[in-house]
Amino acid sequence: MGFKRISDQDLKYLIEKAESYIDVRDFGQALKYYDQLVGNIPPHPHFFKRRAFCYRLLGNMDKAIADYNEALKLDPDDGVTYWERGACYNDKPFIEKNIDE
Repeated sequence: MGFKRISDQDLKYLIEKAESYIDVRDFGQALKYYDQLVGNIPPHPHFFKRRAFCYRLLGNMDKAIADYNEALKLDPDDGVTYWERGACYNDKPFIEKNIDE
């Protein structure tokens, strides 16, 4: 894949911004920065897991599961990620039920 090379300074900025939005529980804004990270650097499981975390807390279990799957492709021995993905599968029926109501 042809990823855009971003500077170390830009990488640090994107990570700090994403995490600062997570700290104030603004997961929608954090996603904007994690989308840039995932789209512009070679795949890294940490960024897929952090973006999945945001999706999960926003109630988008399908996207969270997809990102956890990507993280597991890159790091298949990470037991915590399996647990997080399982929690999404567990929560998904309850989230979907609340959305439908």
